[in-house]
Amino acid sequence: MGPAKVKINEWRGRTEVTSLQPNATREARFTMGKSDKNLSKRDFRKLEALRKRLRELQQRLAGAKKQPDDPREIETLAKDIAAVEAEIARLTGQHGG
Repeated sequence: MGPAKVKINEWRGRTEVTSLQPNATREARFTMGKSDKNLSKRDFRKLEALRKRLRELQQRLAGAKKQPDDPREIETLAKDIAAVEAEIARLTGQHGG
């Protein structure tokens, strides 16, 4: 399998990378802010994994709020989301909310 074909668009200080493969998944498309460009490859991959985990946790939290079988699950998910957001902020160098 050859290298992935991508299209790169820069607009208003953001870089959007889109896969040109016909059956690409949603994870093949992501945007990169100005602060993301200064990251090493390792940190950038970790940041993308954290963002994916954050999306998954947010979806689980929304589901847990709709069907509250275990009230502790909502608290646990909220704490996990806060931890992931803090790690993303640490990697990107952002402080605060």
